[in-house]
Amino acid sequence: MPDKRRHRGILARMKKYIFGDPLQFWAKGEEPDPSDDTPYGEFDVPAKLMMAVRKAYDDMEWVRQLHRDAVRQYVGVSYGSEDPIHSDKVFAVDQYGVRDENSVPINMHRKMVKIYMRLLSSGIPQMRTTARFDDLKAFAENFGLGLNQHLREIDLHVANESAVLNSMFSFGILKTAVAGGKDEFESEGVLYDPGDSFTISVHPGNYVVDMEADCYAERAFEGDRYKMPTMWVEEMRDGDYEAAAETLEQSYMAPEERVSGVRENTEKSLYRETWCWDVYLPKQNIVCLFEDNSDTALLVARPDCPERGPYDMIGYDWVPGEVLPSSPVSYLMPMHKFANAAMRKIRSQTERQKTIVVHDMAYSEDAEAMRDTSDGEMVGIVDPSTLQEVRFGGPDPAVNQMVIQLRQWYDEDAGNLALLGGTSAMSVTATQDQLMHKSANVLIDSMRQTIQRVLTSVGRKHAWYLWTEPIRNLEYEKEIPGTGLYISDHIDPEVREGDFLDYNFDIVPHTLQERTPEEEIQKCMEFLMGLIRPTLPMMQQAGRTVDIVGFVEETLKLANLDVAMISMDPEDVQPEEPGEKPWPAQFKHTENVRTSRTGTTMAGNTQKMLDQNASLIKSNATA
Repeated sequence: MPDKRRHRGILARMKKYIFGDPLQFWAKGEEPDPSDDTPYGEFDVPAKLMMAVRKAYDDMEWVRQLHRDAVRQYVGVSYGSEDPIHSDKVFAVDQYGVRDENSVPINMHRKMVKIYMRLLSSGIPQMRTTARFDDLKAFAENFGLGLNQHLREIDLHVANESAVLNSMFSFGILKTAVAGGKDEFESEGVLYDPGDSFTISVHPGNYVVDMEADCYAERAFEGDRYKMPTMWVEEMRDGDYEAAAETLEQSYMAPEERVSGVRENTEKSLYRETWCWDVYLPKQNIVCLFEDNSDTALLVARPDCPERGPYDMIGYDWVPGEVLPSSPVSYLMPMHKFANAAMRKIRSQTERQKTIVVHDMAYSEDAEAMRDTSDGEMVGIVDPSTLQEVRFGGPDPAVNQMVIQLRQWYDEDAGNLALLGGTSAMSVTATQDQLMHKSANVLIDSMRQTIQRVLTSVGRKHAWYLWTEPIRNLEYEKEIPGTGLYISDHIDPEVREGDFLDYNFDIVPHTLQERTPEEEIQKCMEFLMGLIRPTLPMMQQAGRTVDIVGFVEETLKLANLDVAMISMDPEDVQPEEPGEKPWPAQFKHTENVRTSRTGTTMAGNTQKMLDQNASLIKSNATA
């Protein structure tokens, strides 16, 4: 893929890059006229905006605490600082050097999140661009290639994966805007070129939304906090720099402590930066830039982007009458904590277990002789019955049985994780497993559709920014049909066919999940036998055929096998007689044998463990 060309004109003369989260709306927005009598020119900014933001941030404290608690359970107690400053209950250390208060012996959250992430966001999102009219199809294809190349260059999949991961614990936020800059602002950091559109994931701890709204669509405002070079803020403030908050400890809206326990230290930071807020007002369609701890906007702009603003939220279980959704981890948190509390009890009981030998005090010499005797040796004692081996403590079978049951309930409530992750057979036949897998995929399909809607909105915003780009060429690579070769081309910024509304932009669903080479081979075989083979006669009648050699070569490449195994000397190829040759008929005899094996499925293994625990409970009761 060729490198992106540098901007021409003003942007080329800047040669400046954006550090941190860029100031998004200089390049595309409208700045208020300083000579205007109104504070923000033509924009109507509510006077109590930051007061409302601070109240909403306080109202979201429970969300941030739940998010941090969920992440702590996800990573376990082995992650983070053991500094005495942070030695609260989360970091309490037991006599064995293990932080035990909230330890996670069985991390069911991690298993669920890893399986969900693999199914929801393991691929590289790509857009499908279509035209409403036939004469625009060629341009739609080329513009779509340029759009997808742009999405790969800005690493949209990285932001999407981060947002989806956050949505497992609370909610995910994707922010899409345009990077900007000014000549007088210098910075050594490199993230985005001025004028480029970008998408980042906003951490829930740095996000705020109108909590008094009845749903997300009715929110009055939303925004996020990020770092900006202090010199930028000083320039916009004309040297008035009293209200700035360079550390979150100085902020009126201090977030929850990080899971790692790491704290901000401005004196040791590499760059001098200031915390700022972007606050978006959907009704006015404007974005306001504030310093943290300040009620006066540094900048007010109307972003040149489609409606809905720069933010998109990923949420799966929306709560009626509330603006924020519930998350998969929060729903399963009580069962997860219950199972781990029971498991910690079992561990404690196991550590306290003792097996000792008791004896009659009158036969102390016999006891000492027995103690000093090695395995296999002989010793003479008066009365062996006076020595008895006694066992104290040990794991309670009833508690162990409860842990097994809790893990099974968690697996079922999470959508049948053993089946989705392929870690265990759920039935005695493959057909039944396939049917159960389709049923289990209903939950994943619902979550995947949510992500598709969000990414479609994000992709459409990028398409709009590229469509309205006044300077940069839209570069793309196009394959030459039948050759496997690619050529580089571009669309000039002044060349646009039709109107933006003449095109449709949709996410390609299968690009959200990455397939392994084995899965690709299976799909190829299903495609060959399920579609190509039955329709080959009709394709031949229509003058089409199948490049079976090329198909086999691609399959061998996926299998990491030598393609030379199908090569042959042209002299050894016998010339074919003219005329069509139908696909040879093949007959096969299939015999289906159903074999049921107890204990091979997850349910069978669980039942065996429960039966064993039940027998232990009975033996203890009779003892």
